[in-house]
Amino acid sequence: MKYKISGGYVVRSIMNECILVPVDASCKTGTSMISINETGKIIIDSVQKGLDEKGIAQALKAEYDITEQEAISDTEEFLDGLFCAGVLETA
Repeated sequence: MKYKISGGYVVRSIMNECILVPVDASCKTGTSMISINETGKIIIDSVQKGLDEKGIAQALKAEYDITEQEAISDTEEFLDGLFCAGVLETA
C-alpha cells in the first residue's frame, strides 16, 4: 500500500531534526509537533518519493544491517502509528 502525508501536516527539518508539523486545526494530534528519528526520516522520505511498504522496507534494509523481516516489521509499525494518528493517508 502507498501512503502520503495528510494535507494537515508538513514535514520540516529544523536543526538536523525531522518534524511533522500540524498546519490544520482538524489534525487528530492537536497542535503538537511530532519529532521523528533518523529511521523515521528515511520512512517519511520514502513515503514522499511514492514508495510502497515493500520499497520503504528495502530502503531501511539498505541503510541498516537488518533482516528483511525486521525492515518490514519496523516499516509497518511506523506507518500504522502515523496512519492512526492522522498524519498519513492512503495515496
